[in-house]
Amino acid sequence: MKQIPRPLAVFAAALLLSPFATVSWAGPIVIEDASFEGYSLSTPMTQEAPASYGAWSLIMGNSQIYTDGVSRAAQSGVDFLAMPVGNNPAGDPNQMGDNSVIIQELDGFIPGVEYRCTYYVCGFNSQAGLKFCNIEVSVLNEPGDLYGFFVGANTTFLGTEVNPWQKRSFTFTAPTKTGNLRIQVIRNNEDDVYPCFDSFSIDIVPKGRPKVKLKKPKGKRSTTSRSRIAIKGKVVGILPTEKVIVQVGRKKKMLTTSGAFRYRAKLKPGRNKIKVRAIDIAGTLGKVTKHKVLRE
Repeated sequence: MKQIPRPLAVFAAALLLSPFATVSWAGPIVIEDASFEGYSLSTPMTQEAPASYGAWSLIMGNSQIYTDGVSRAAQSGVDFLAMPVGNNPAGDPNQMGDNSVIIQELDGFIPGVEYRCTYYVCGFNSQAGLKFCNIEVSVLNEPGDLYGFFVGANTTFLGTEVNPWQKRSFTFTAPTKTGNLRIQVIRNNEDDVYPCFDSFSIDIVPKGRPKVKLKKPKGKRSTTSRSRIAIKGKVVGILPTEKVIVQVGRKKKMLTTSGAFRYRAKLKPGRNKIKVRAIDIAGTLGKVTKHKVLRE
């Protein structure tokens, strides 16, 4: 399977067209401020619910934005999120024990399509002894990543060989077009362990390579006296089709289609080589389907 990273898929498809072509994709889900960047703080920014960091909404507990320092380095950029950051005040209905929740509303999911959410987690613990908290990351209220997160005693340095950022991911099938990305941390009041988050992303899970089937006579070549022909076919694949690229000789055309396609092409006298390939919504390029047409 040839699955190309999203920016490279866009670039590769654009190369098949003219230099002025524009390419649109279903692509990854847009998460605003996915790496909690742009704060560059001299001291951590502490928030108590209800509060927000851009598109993120803190609906329970408290949290902090940290900027790279002597002992704490972000996974990417210079900023990252830590939550919770202290015992939550009693009596506040938005803050229960050491339970913190932050969400962001997302749009653009395709119901029935499988996605992968990826992010990084690290933590620090200033106490003597191994400490832990419970973390749950989920999307669209689907089952997500639920686990106990442990941090060693007297661990204050982030992003080191001893205490590296850990990459985590989980898959889910979108039930709706819109919904929340949700991060929840629950810890014991006596355990001052601080889980930190960075670099969230959500992409479509590839499902094999799309294949183009052309409607043509049997054999590898056709003969016609016409100057134009209709190139017709359909794309067979598990994921919906994003684009079909048709090339006749040196001329290339990108078609937007949901599967079936038709393109009227101009033929030159003599032999004409036809090449067709598809790209699905995950950015996976299919194999090239070839055919030859001889114009008499």
